[in-house]
Amino acid sequence: FASELLPEVYNDYLIKEDKTGIFEPIRLPSSEDQMMIRIKEVKERELLLLDTLNEYYAQLYQELSVPYGEWRRANRQNAITYEDLKRSAKKRQILGAVALIGGLMVESDSNTGRYASRSLMMGGVQAVQTSFAKAAEAKIYRNTMEEGASVLNATAEGLVIEVEGQTLRLSGNAQEMFSGWKQLLAQIYSEETGLDIPKASSE
Repeated sequence: FASELLPEVYNDYLIKEDKTGIFEPIRLPSSEDQMMIRIKEVKERELLLLDTLNEYYAQLYQELSVPYGEWRRANRQNAITYEDLKRSAKKRQILGAVALIGGLMVESDSNTGRYASRSLMMGGVQAVQTSFAKAAEAKIYRNTMEEGASVLNATAEGLVIEVEGQTLRLSGNAQEMFSGWKQLLAQIYSEETGLDIPKASSE
């Protein structure tokens, strides 16, 4: 920890094994080293802070997981019903069209033939009509899924978190919210430890 915090001072206290890549101490700082005493204090505060940040993450997860879980369960069932209705509507349209064509193609002067033709055409019309009803019902479920997604987004956009006795409102999409959340945690970290969080390497 000290070598990462102040490499120019403590780097030569460690040696890295070539085979294992593990660092091993080759000498230790004095027990009266004031800089090391300060670093130990910072380390202890950092560990306490990490526990606090974990609690904040747990709070954020709880706030998001409940509405997301409810939306996911409802959306899954709506999606299944929507697909079933679409398949049913398509099937009825095909059967109705086949029946209508079949009724038109029946050529007979007998009463039986005319009855068969009329029955086929009536059945075809009925099948097409019910296919429209199924398609309309499927559209309702699709709209319900879209509304559910909008409600979930609105819930997330209005997310309120208690941090250090202050009320924080996170807004935007999920990526923007998480970015804002990370910035907040970095600010808390810096205020508590007096250190900046190291930035990730671009490599």
